[in-house]
Amino acid sequence: MRVPLLVMHANWHRYEGYGLVGAMDDDDARRIVELVPHADYVRIPANHVIHAFKPRKFVRAIEGFANRHSLG
Repeated sequence: MRVPLLVMHANWHRYEGYGLVGAMDDDDARRIVELVPHADYVRIPANHVIHAFKPRKFVRAIEGFANRHSLG
């Protein structure tokens, strides 16, 4: 059974002394798409908390996902 999956990928940065700031880097995102090829992947240029920094893009991504998968 395939379950619809929406992956929203925001900006990230890796600091030498601190590590990753963000939920995932580009390699993580590629790995998700590789493991779950039916996933809907959306890159949104925003800080880590997409819904706070880009609320319209966040809502459009969810609405588009719901419409494509008859979830709305």
